[in-house]
Amino acid sequence: MSAHYFGSEVKRTKRCDMGKRVGNHARNLLLMTATPHNGKDEDFQLFMALLDEDRFAGQQKDAVHRSDPTDLMRRLVKEDLHTFAGTKLFPERRSCTAEYELSEPEKVLYEKVTEYVREEMNRADRNAQAEGGSLVIPVGLLLAAGAAGPEAGPDAAARKRVELLAMNAVFAAEKALGRMPRGVSAQRGLGYDIESVDDQGDLFFIEVKGRVNGAESATLTINEVNTGRISPHRFRLALVTVTGDQAAAPVYVSGIDWGVPGFGDTQITKNLNQLLAAGKEPHGRAMPC
Repeated sequence: MSAHYFGSEVKRTKRCDMGKRVGNHARNLLLMTATPHNGKDEDFQLFMALLDEDRFAGQQKDAVHRSDPTDLMRRLVKEDLHTFAGTKLFPERRSCTAEYELSEPEKVLYEKVTEYVREEMNRADRNAQAEGGSLVIPVGLLLAAGAAGPEAGPDAAARKRVELLAMNAVFAAEKALGRMPRGVSAQRGLGYDIESVDDQGDLFFIEVKGRVNGAESATLTINEVNTGRISPHRFRLALVTVTGDQAAAPVYVSGIDWGVPGFGDTQITKNLNQLLAAGKEPHGRAMPC
């Protein structure tokens, strides 16, 4: 149940439309979710509009115009959850920030990519005709920055090149299907690289894996595996084989048993040939869960 802005247009899933209709005919509406906020304030505003359409109406970009949802929400975090016996449901977690220094080639890469993202995003914001789009970082930019010194290593530059070729191939495939893809790989912990919406408002989660021709395996993070398990009808693992400078047509894998991660696992490695055999060409509309 979600909605997203693409330019000035709102794309809603069918579940969101259903929730809106139910809310219009009910005295009370209770929404329960573990993920009310995906990091995008505008999407959250659209979600909250299901509870109070007047207060959360319109596309609101400025912090001054954001409405306070605290009287409509009750938020529980893991630390507040207890068993019936009164013991904590989850063990205590402690986090710390690790500090590290960038090498000179890494600094060059970081600064050039940051500058590119800042300039291109501002250019899109200045374009009043923009109806949505995606940010594509040229392979040459990353290669030039990544090859600034021997410490960067040829393997890292080659991997970046393969990943970017694969991403571009999947963007092209999604657009050929009439969907509107958006890159979200910069957001940590999502479990996918691309969000794509079709003309019915259905949202797909696409994880892209670019593999050099002849590779034998593909590795998925636990977040990626869990996304496939939780949203099997919306999740697509897009496999792209790269030979030289050419990316083959993507193969989409969906609806399979992704397995259950074991204790302490941070990633799962799958046989690439078996994944390719289970895949098919880019497809299709999400089925109801």
